[in-house]
Amino acid sequence: QNTSIMEELHKRAKLADDSIGMLKNRIISLENILSFGQNDQYDRIIAIHKQDEFPLFAILASELGNAQNVKFIAQKKATETSATIVPQGYNLKGDLSIARFLAYTHGLDGKTAYQRVEVENWISFGINLINVVEQGPKALNPLLKQLDTHLTLRTFSAGYSLTLADIVLYVTVKQSAKSHVGVGKFIDNQAFNLKRFLRLIANHNGVKEFDEKYFPCEGNQNNNNNKNKKKNKKKNNKNNNNDKNVDNDKEKTDEIDISEVFGIPKNIVACLGWIGKNKIPLEGAEVGKVVTRFPPEPSGYLHVGHAKALFLNWSYAKQWKGKLLLRFDDTNPDKEKKEYVDGIMEDLATLGVEYQGPTYTSDYFETIREYAIKLLKEGHAYIDFTPPDKMKEMRDAGIECEYRNNTVEQNLEYFKEMCLATEQGSKCVMRAKMDMSNPVKCLRDPSLYRVLGKSNHYRTGDKYKAYPLYDLACPIVDSIEGVTHALRTNEYRDRNALYDWVIEKCGLRKVHIKDYARLNFAYTLLSKRKLNWFVETKRVSGWDSPAFPTVRGLVRRGLQVDVLKGYVISQGSSQKTTLQDINKLWSINRKAIDGDIPRHSAISVEKQVDLILNDDIEPSQKVIPKHKKNPGLGQNVIHYQKELIIEYDDAVTLSVDEEITLYDWGNIIIREIIKDPETALITTIRADLHLQGDYRKTKKKINWLANNEHLVDVVLHEYDFLINKTKLSEGDSLQDYMNDPIEQITICKADANVRTLQKSQSIQLLRRGYFKVDTSFVASHSPVHLVYIPHGHNQNMSIIKCKVPIRYVDNH
Repeated sequence: QNTSIMEELHKRAKLADDSIGMLKNRIISLENILSFGQNDQYDRIIAIHKQDEFPLFAILASELGNAQNVKFIAQKKATETSATIVPQGYNLKGDLSIARFLAYTHGLDGKTAYQRVEVENWISFGINLINVVEQGPKALNPLLKQLDTHLTLRTFSAGYSLTLADIVLYVTVKQSAKSHVGVGKFIDNQAFNLKRFLRLIANHNGVKEFDEKYFPCEGNQNNNNNKNKKKNKKKNNKNNNNDKNVDNDKEKTDEIDISEVFGIPKNIVACLGWIGKNKIPLEGAEVGKVVTRFPPEPSGYLHVGHAKALFLNWSYAKQWKGKLLLRFDDTNPDKEKKEYVDGIMEDLATLGVEYQGPTYTSDYFETIREYAIKLLKEGHAYIDFTPPDKMKEMRDAGIECEYRNNTVEQNLEYFKEMCLATEQGSKCVMRAKMDMSNPVKCLRDPSLYRVLGKSNHYRTGDKYKAYPLYDLACPIVDSIEGVTHALRTNEYRDRNALYDWVIEKCGLRKVHIKDYARLNFAYTLLSKRKLNWFVETKRVSGWDSPAFPTVRGLVRRGLQVDVLKGYVISQGSSQKTTLQDINKLWSINRKAIDGDIPRHSAISVEKQVDLILNDDIEPSQKVIPKHKKNPGLGQNVIHYQKELIIEYDDAVTLSVDEEITLYDWGNIIIREIIKDPETALITTIRADLHLQGDYRKTKKKINWLANNEHLVDVVLHEYDFLINKTKLSEGDSLQDYMNDPIEQITICKADANVRTLQKSQSIQLLRRGYFKVDTSFVASHSPVHLVYIPHGHNQNMSIIKCKVPIRYVDNH
């Protein structure tokens, strides 16, 4: 017994020693992490390079990393690119080595171990572009398409911040486009995500000068285009009878190039039917001085309505060469979360607009409180104890409350009570002293400040007990941050007078207000409260559900960001509130992607029909283009054999001795149709090949697949609208008009080429429609998941019907 006790003690002692050893190693590891970079500080870097070979990676890394005291010197006698690190005396050889050193010492190498691995992977990808540049667009474009697909839902190539990988990709793509005109055209017309990425990097400080110096061809081309435009404009002005008025109205009448100004691909501009448009007039606007803002509340993810607000604000800033500010309007701690801030930042990255910020209204809580005290001191506001229900009754009747005539001292004391959330202060609200007889009821002494004593703000914690309402906070922060034009949906029009009142009484700089109609789609819910109900009750998978009108939901469903951007901007700041048909948006999207996505075939196996050819056919393969009108998309391998499968929907239309056409093979003649004796469903069809037959004379052309081990399991996902009524009325119950189920799935077998598809890639399945890859091929036991992309028509693409009903608005 003593022996066993000693053995147990020895085991425990050994485990303790092992644990101590592991802790020591962990401490050493943490010390290494904490000391990383401490010995890499330098006074200056001197880089030498050939006169005709510029170390572009290192130069751009130096610029974007804000590296100090880095000098690049071109020498005639230089045989390679090298750099000396002073005072350490380190010597680095090669452009990429210098760039890596700059990345490591200036935070461009990635923030996590995984991100650093991804950085290295995409650096290798960029270097590969240079290695194949001599092979031309045929070799480059497939690689660029791969990069474009990777960037579909990403701002940067690796992680959520700028890294050396982005620098290398930017330089190598620019070099490829400079070497081959066809590459530039491919990016403009087919690689929309890559184009957005290039614009994003180009907008960083210092990159414009970098491009002008090292990629001057593009700049010269633009200059020539501008000169030609100016010549044409002068010629047109000479023929204008109103020469004297031309200069005065120049900013209002100049035509703009939609594709150039907003970065929307020309094929999408053409799909929109939007050839050109005058600059949008903007009261008080000056070129280069316009400042707009996008102020989302972090209480949910961005939806299509927010996208309109974002793109409109951005388009005004872009046209007038101004800037767009991003500010989170976080004055309601009960609804707001850090999760939503992060989600909105991701959505903004997806939408690909340039902005400054973000800032937060909560950054200004102290300032707003000071202005609230100012309003109280000057008699423009008062503290009211009236219960909410009673206050509403009195406001509706235009009756002043007894607290309206408080003394300044009383109001200031009550406001202190509010800020402390005392028992008395918690019953108060601060109200503007305006006019209780105003015919516009929302202007009858509206509330400006309220107490939320038990709330915990996601940024400020429990520091504040009283919070400003939007009507007070928004105009104050707009003015302080330099906003020149505040775009607001016209549902706020009655409150515009309150916005101006706050600015006037606070003694702040005036901000111009511009109204526009909110974006309303039939069968579409935009209420964050109602959308959140679907999430919480598990009726959808999350805020990124393809059934949702959120940015991430629409993109996951296959909507091109540039299509949404163009659709919104083409409407401008219209004042007319309409219920639009979202099918129009999907129709434009279909036209935009149709020529640029590969074709594949999938057959439903839920009621699969075997097609057996009576001929002796040796299994064989043939290579055909993925898209007959766009050979640049690559090739598919087609398998031929006796045993095939076809759609049940096609089988039930066939008759014995009928001649039909098999896509990408030829004609066959139906000889026998076999049905299950119990169910009467067709199970097998036998036919003879008739390749000499004329496919132009057959009425039926169907798709098929060789029934072999190469087929891929595929799950098709279709999504209905959340509701089955065009628009919910005020008294409607959501549950009464909710679609159930929202999602329908179809199990299919697809051609073997589907194995090569990447996540987020869009494709067309023959006679079924358009789909986006939600989950790509991993292994034979794991199916590929495809999300159906609505095509915008009011009927199915073929007799193979969708499971979800097509809903559209009949405007006739």
